[in-house]
Amino acid sequence: MAKKMYDPWSKITTRNGYAGDEVISALQKSILGMYRVANRMFIGSLIFTSLLLTLLLILWLNARRREVGIFLALGLKKTQVAGQFLIELLMIALPAFLLSYGLASFFAEKVGNTVLSNVTEGINKQMTKESLAANLGGGAEAESFSKTLTQIHMTVQPKQLLVVILVGGFILSLVSLISSRWLLHKKPKDLLVDVE
Repeated sequence: MAKKMYDPWSKITTRNGYAGDEVISALQKSILGMYRVANRMFIGSLIFTSLLLTLLLILWLNARRREVGIFLALGLKKTQVAGQFLIELLMIALPAFLLSYGLASFFAEKVGNTVLSNVTEGINKQMTKESLAANLGGGAEAESFSKTLTQIHMTVQPKQLLVVILVGGFILSLVSLISSRWLLHKKPKDLLVDVE
């Protein structure tokens, strides 16, 4: 998630006595808008991914009913079958997390600049309305009111990857255990005969 930045603009005054907040208001709005959008995108993607993983894992484990029935009929313990599911998920999840970090690092700047242009466009429209209402003319003072961010350098922080791995690992484990528990409570005969 985005951190709060030190605000050096609050100490700036111009020759005409305008406070830094007034002169750099569009820039501040642009930065704050980016923070809001970044945080919402991060949380939204975690929620969407969590729901998608839950659905896929439930379907994946449900499709393996016969396999579970055979394992139980052969005498494997329920904990061994659940452990096998967890190990399989781990073998898939670790490379997927590493690949996602690489892809996120590659696309971060492109997505960031797209989001920045959308945020800046909205702020420019708002500032145009405000400047027309305040009867600001041209000149350096009026121009400084409308300065916004023009470029952004985005990187994926390792802390964010750690949050994704922890949340993803927790969801994978939880859904795997819940789904396998539902399957493992049935008798092997019921799992082999049950055709859904």
